[in-house]
Amino acid sequence: MKHKGIHRNSWSGLLFKEPDFLNWCTAVYKAIEVGAKLLQINVKQLMNLRSSGDVVCATCHNDKYLKLEEFMFGGRNFKQYLQHLRVL
Repeated sequence: MKHKGIHRNSWSGLLFKEPDFLNWCTAVYKAIEVGAKLLQINVKQLMNLRSSGDVVCATCHNDKYLKLEEFMFGGRNFKQYLQHLRVL
């Protein structure tokens, strides 16, 4: 904000400009508001997926072609689901 107008040769120096600051604050507020709403939608979608009890891919949220691999590490048994892509 302090260099606003320098590329148009209309720079007015190192001055605090309240209207410019308020415009910036409004833009930041709107961006945060939209981001929060989108995050809320995303969380609701993920909660709906988890409540179904099905195992789904964390990336594509698909339950097809998941392959269960069991392995032992440190004397404990673990399960790992991997996406097993079907080659046509």
